[in-house]
Amino acid sequence: MHEYLCTEGWIWTGQYPEAKRIIEQGNNQSMELDKDTINAYWSKDDNGKPQFFIINEAIISKLCILGDSFEPCFEGAQITNVQFSLEDEFKNELFSMMNELQKLLNEGGTPVTKYSVTVGDSVWTALYSYIDATYPNIETNVSDYSIKGVYEEDSQKFTILQNNKDEKYYRLNFALDENNEFSASPDLVEVTDYTADEEPQFTEDSINEFVAEFKKKKDDEKSKDEEKPVEEEDKGEATPAEDKAESSEKKDDNESKSDSEEKSEEEDPDKKKGKKVKYDLNEIQEYVDLKNEFDALQTKYNAMETEFTILKKFKDDADREAKREMINSFYMLSDDDKADCVANIDTYSIDDIEAKLSIICVRNKVSFARDDEEEPAAKDVTTYNLNDTSDEDSVPAWIKAIRSVAKEINN
Repeated sequence: MHEYLCTEGWIWTGQYPEAKRIIEQGNNQSMELDKDTINAYWSKDDNGKPQFFIINEAIISKLCILGDSFEPCFEGAQITNVQFSLEDEFKNELFSMMNELQKLLNEGGTPVTKYSVTVGDSVWTALYSYIDATYPNIETNVSDYSIKGVYEEDSQKFTILQNNKDEKYYRLNFALDENNEFSASPDLVEVTDYTADEEPQFTEDSINEFVAEFKKKKDDEKSKDEEKPVEEEDKGEATPAEDKAESSEKKDDNESKSDSEEKSEEEDPDKKKGKKVKYDLNEIQEYVDLKNEFDALQTKYNAMETEFTILKKFKDDADREAKREMINSFYMLSDDDKADCVANIDTYSIDDIEAKLSIICVRNKVSFARDDEEEPAAKDVTTYNLNDTSDEDSVPAWIKAIRSVAKEINN
């Protein structure tokens, strides 16, 4: 069983004799939709491919008589065999239609049709919610405007509103996008030539019932907002431990209350009003445990820091003594030659000091004998050759350093 949209039409066989076949035998039929008015989408199959083209709304712009060899788009769509005669009633109806069409062509414009809306559906609710929010009446808690009709003119949807105070009519344009999201024009336009329909699009009972329910919901929401407890203005910032403690207390309080706590709330008006009650953190065992752990860690850290300071001082003193010995081993240099190393003893490493003093020895061609020592006999004098490295294992470290520096300078 199929459901079809049916209409009546007239075929002028006098002008087109070949059209008699359509009346006598019937004919397959199709239609054309106005592309500017189509509200439709493709449904998808399990693989995400287009399956059905779902048309939600459109204006039928043409009815088409198909040829004998063409099948209709919709199964069974056809012009059926009908019988009629040019009776007076038909003549009057046709004459009226022709006059209306002629008037429309002379005056210009497009026909206005009623838009399919019922009180309480999504379109109606969106319309009324917008009107109530945009044009509210604080005293009555409902808008002064009521919806008299919803129409469409050349794909432009609009509603006619009546101001309940001055009883004037106004037009409000609105639109619905592809997701049926509602949007409205910011302006109301007064309508002076509007005449109420003899048969109203919406009954007064259905409108009053909707408005009463709408107002009740608003009143209930307002009452809930007023019942919410007001937080203290001077709230202050709490530590993480305090926040955690408060959370724990609230959880325990919500789970169960002892008789004494309930009695305390009845006696204490601040608790009944929802005011914040101050607590002593030292009475909360979890906070006390965390504080003890923190104090123990702080004590351990302080002890380690003290031990580190002692060890660092010991190492610095040992390094400084080793550097002094290295500087003193270059007895053949003057104090001025060693002044830079002495001044930067804490900055230079021991290798830096040895290298710097060795370079000065080579450049100054210093004597390696101490001034306060008696010149030894010739047989006791030890001579080192800077170019001879055959005795590398037996010479002092400073001789090795001087040879290394001399080699770098010569190269």
